[in-house]
Amino acid sequence: MHSEVLSTSFGRRALSHAQISTQQTIKTLKIDASADKWTLFRTLRAAAPSLGLADRALTILNALLSFYPERMLRQGPALVVFPSNVTLAERANGISAATLRRHIALLVEKGIIIRRDSPNGKRYARRAAGGKLDYAYGFDLTPLIARQAEFEALAEAAEAQRQASRRLREQITTSRRTLAKGISFLVAHDKTDAAARFQHAYAELSGKLSPRLAPEQASAILEDFSALLRDLGKLLENITNAANLSAIAPQNERHKEDPTPDKKNQKIFSTDRKAALSVDILQQLPNFTGDILNNLTATSDRLLRASDLAARLLAIPTTTVNAARLRLGSLDTALAIAMIYELGEKIAKPSAYLIVITNKIVRNQQTINDFLPRRQNAEWSLSSQSRTLSENRPDSLIISDRLRQFASASDANFRPVRA
Repeated sequence: MHSEVLSTSFGRRALSHAQISTQQTIKTLKIDASADKWTLFRTLRAAAPSLGLADRALTILNALLSFYPERMLRQGPALVVFPSNVTLAERANGISAATLRRHIALLVEKGIIIRRDSPNGKRYARRAAGGKLDYAYGFDLTPLIARQAEFEALAEAAEAQRQASRRLREQITTSRRTLAKGISFLVAHDKTDAAARFQHAYAELSGKLSPRLAPEQASAILEDFSALLRDLGKLLENITNAANLSAIAPQNERHKEDPTPDKKNQKIFSTDRKAALSVDILQQLPNFTGDILNNLTATSDRLLRASDLAARLLAIPTTTVNAARLRLGSLDTALAIAMIYELGEKIAKPSAYLIVITNKIVRNQQTINDFLPRRQNAEWSLSSQSRTLSENRPDSLIISDRLRQFASASDANFRPVRA
């Protein structure tokens, strides 16, 4: 018979509070108590993070349960299993001896099993005269039955926490997606200042995300995303309402003839002129028009989608494209990407070239038309011809005058007439 007071381990292994508490709980266990060992193991596996158990400890516990011959664990001497370290390591998928000892000690320290060591530390069983098991020295699995209710409560709490964390991640993901699409809508409708503010806040909040965030931190970030979404929703509603009113207003107004156009008419005129200018530019980009647009009419939406496709083919990062849209607007960025696609292999780094185009246009150094492929080809051809002729022929002044005439004629053909 084992001691009814306290079971201690062989050697220098110290007692822990969990060991003492577990052995006290066993004393109050009913004689006919039982439990399905594999159901218990699944429950314990779900509660493992709360108990501080690693996966190797669970592997060893699974191996120990396999030495118990029956599926139902029942209180009694048979609940003590006594495999050797070699046999236990083999059944635990060949775990090393040092790892085996370390995780067995962890299971004992956490009160999952009780170590009932013999006087010499060996594991064996003693049987009565009739062959019935009298007592055994080894690993007692009784705490699994005694703490079954505790393990179930911990497993339910862990599952509830996992569900809450999953819900938080889903809400954060959908909030980020909605914000990204809303920012793209603002950029497409030339609300670059507002888009830049929301983009900055979006990037700042996204930088706080981490796979190991605590639930409280994730909830705070979700609240910040929700507040940003509410502000974005109000702005989008205002833009949509204004667009609807502008569409309805002409139907309710009388026809007026005013020789002096007001600001609204000037804005419409400039928009129409910009759209017509885009058509003129695309006519000079046969590769982009044929490969990407499939020779279809270049509406604004179709041009934006085609430029996104071209940017992916040119390996231009999405961040670079969005930054250009914030500074140039969606239409000019789409035309710039189309021009880069048209130049093809002449552009070694398309993303860098897009940044150059953006910077020069923003600084008013050049316009979008200055980057047309024909103009670029003419400039490259003129520069190469001037170098060759200046080196091989003495009358460089006459040749340079002719080149200047050619350049001026090229400017007259390709430079747009400004309003």
